[in-house]
Amino acid sequence: MNKQLYFALIVTLSIVSCKIGDKTSKERSLEDNKNIYYPSIISAEEFSENSISFTKDESTLFLSRTTGWEYQSGHISTKEKSVYKVLNPIKALDTIYNGAISLSGNKIIFCKKNNGKAEIYLLSKRENEWSQKVNLSQASGIYGGYFYWLTETELFFYTPESNGDIVCGKLQGNTLQITDRLDLLNTVDATEFSPFVQKKKQYLIFTRYLEGDAQQQGFFISFNTNGFSSPEWSEPQKIQSLPYGWNPYVLEKENLFLYSDGEDIIAVPMEKLSVEISALKETMLRGN
Repeated sequence: MNKQLYFALIVTLSIVSCKIGDKTSKERSLEDNKNIYYPSIISAEEFSENSISFTKDESTLFLSRTTGWEYQSGHISTKEKSVYKVLNPIKALDTIYNGAISLSGNKIIFCKKNNGKAEIYLLSKRENEWSQKVNLSQASGIYGGYFYWLTETELFFYTPESNGDIVCGKLQGNTLQITDRLDLLNTVDATEFSPFVQKKKQYLIFTRYLEGDAQQQGFFISFNTNGFSSPEWSEPQKIQSLPYGWNPYVLEKENLFLYSDGEDIIAVPMEKLSVEISALKETMLRGN
């Protein structure tokens, strides 16, 4: 099987579709069922949820979901009395692969297939309506997906080079440029994608997939050994307690680690995960 073909369009969607099967037929553990995030509202039985992101105050979320993986739709939910309500589709997006909402909630960066490439688009609000759509790939020649907004202008995302790499980029107006290729995180043979970066850049969590090697499939963490403005990332280490998944996201107010398992959004209490992260950091420091 040629893994590169899986990611030629967009990260691991083909791999994911063959791994997860149909939602109605896949057996799930009791632990997974208890940890599904907002069952029937955000994680719906009839859909598979792929990517999730939040505004800075965590009052609004953006979610992509699908019934067949070939095409996905984008949805918004806003908290009412501290509870997320039913998702509302964003009609201006049409069909997408995945995307993420900015910290202000005024922009959504997303990707969709065009002539075999994952083109990157920016959707902005105008007079409180999602209406202004710009093709960022057209001007920059940059393609990819699985985005994470660190600020309103700094993003981390996947690009298809070397079977899939994570990069850092800068958005200025309607112009996107790559500012750091994060060479220590990326490999030649495996696919690295779907990054989450702690807001002070203390650590970065991402997904790696190398066909045929279980130890190179799952969530990996890299620690910043330098400052915020000039980060130096450590050699990635696997988070062994987590299963394979993607779209890691830490909700600070709820103290939860979220990810997609290809069917639902799964929530893991951060106090449980923090013990392993601290141990991995100690291992990294001893190695230095």
